[in-house]
Amino acid sequence: MSEPFEMERDLRCQRGLRFIYRAEFDPVALADALDAAYDGMVVRHVETLGAVRTERVIVQFQVEFRVGERPGEDSLTHRVSAAPDTRAASHRVLEHALRHLAADRPAA
Repeated sequence: MSEPFEMERDLRCQRGLRFIYRAEFDPVALADALDAAYDGMVVRHVETLGAVRTERVIVQFQVEFRVGERPGEDSLTHRVSAAPDTRAASHRVLEHALRHLAADRPAA
């Protein structure tokens, strides 16, 4: 079974800390899933630019998720101070949330 998302490193990030995830999910549902995964220990912020609404989910000193930044695109940016195991865990949390949302989708 293939993954419900594609992931690639953002080559524009000189430090290699930003990753782009491509998946078609409701941004609010994904932000809620990330919030729940971190037991509500996040800072959430909504940015609106025209018709684009970006849900920012920030785990202080670890990672920032930008959900809905572009249609079908979300990003994960590690903090420089985050340890390698923390960075790996951030990817696992996001990928688990994406898989969970895909499993909850009604069959076509």
